[in-house]
Amino acid sequence: MKAEYSTDSDAAFALLLDATQILIDCNVDFVIVGGWVPFLFHAHRFGHPGTYDVDVLLNERSLDDGTFDAAGEQFLGKGYLRAVKNKFQAHRIIPVNKEQLVFHVDFLNERNPGEELDLVGGRGKLQSIYTEAMKAVFKYEGYRTHQKVKDVRFPSAETFIASKAMAATVKKRRRDAFDVFVTAADQAPSSFQASWRDLMFDGLFRDANDALWKAVHDGDALTKIRSVLDDLSPPSPPSEQQIVSTFDFLLKPEPDETKAALIG
Repeated sequence: MKAEYSTDSDAAFALLLDATQILIDCNVDFVIVGGWVPFLFHAHRFGHPGTYDVDVLLNERSLDDGTFDAAGEQFLGKGYLRAVKNKFQAHRIIPVNKEQLVFHVDFLNERNPGEELDLVGGRGKLQSIYTEAMKAVFKYEGYRTHQKVKDVRFPSAETFIASKAMAATVKKRRRDAFDVFVTAADQAPSSFQASWRDLMFDGLFRDANDALWKAVHDGDALTKIRSVLDDLSPPSPPSEQQIVSTFDFLLKPEPDETKAALIG
């Protein structure tokens, strides 16, 4: 990494490159998830607020074979810092325009801890946190790559949207709904609708579908999307109807059979 960066976004991108190179050098099986996905793949139409951390989804194989533990030692040896409270984070102090700023890498995994109460686990100094929403990423693959980040995998549009669906329903998290919107808006409507609906046999996608549908039609997803767009001020902002129609790939949730039986 450089001795200093002129902008926060330049430093954040340097963090992405540095962190992924460490993981690659240690043969860790991983996918980059989170805000870098829409920023790199889907920012050309409406822009994107950017992201300042790196979310790394680890394959459970790398939790067992020692590659992630070895990477953890490499991170610490290169100047990253452990968080005392959040052991799944590695922090890095990066000078930006003559100011010392703290950036961080989050390590996530998809291994269900069962009945264990602690979602954070691992054997090394750096650990990872179980994130249920990420299960679809390794299960369905369809990875993408980007020319600016060599040899790094990113999730498919379908699995990325599935991983963001529940977060889009959280009132205080306005950008997750926007991330889903710009991702879906970049797809060919008919083919994406078909590919999405082909996945409805899997409960992971049914739950994501239902959560998103409710966020759009009954929740505040549209308000949050419009709020981010207002901040970005793209040259050709979408109309309200265009935003709504972007979510036409979703299926309306089926009535809850249990509730229906109780009412009957």
